[in-house]
Amino acid sequence: PTDLRFVTGSADGRVRLWDAASGTLLRIMHHGYSGRVNAVAAFPNLLHAASGGDDGVIRIWDLDTGLQLRQLYQGYGGPVLSLAVLPCGKRIVAGSEDGHIRMWTVDEGIMLCGINTGGKAVNALAVNPSNPVHQIISANADGIVRVYNPQ
Repeated sequence: PTDLRFVTGSADGRVRLWDAASGTLLRIMHHGYSGRVNAVAAFPNLLHAASGGDDGVIRIWDLDTGLQLRQLYQGYGGPVLSLAVLPCGKRIVAGSEDGHIRMWTVDEGIMLCGINTGGKAVNALAVNPSNPVHQIISANADGIVRVYNPQ
């Protein structure tokens, strides 16, 4: 493919889209964060991306226009440290500094569930796409990897 792109988030509060082959900056997303961007995740359609930052807000971006499509407010839990998009592209999970994982609907912006990992900050998240319930795997600051089967 000639259209290989990737998204980055940075300490300056900006989300950027890059061309992977040339390393050229293609776009800076509008409405940046006031603090660091700690996590980014691409959607399966490769047309959208999500970002999470120190302000506890998850933003969904249109990669072609650079416009923000939606904001998901955690309202608690502190900074968003990790993100993963489920294979269907309709749900997103966010890991926070408070040790919780929260699952959201992308279209409606509704929080479906919250999981208290019982650990420290959720530094990384992954989704097992081969499992029918799309297991969520977290890596916490306490050094423990946990696996969840959301309902």
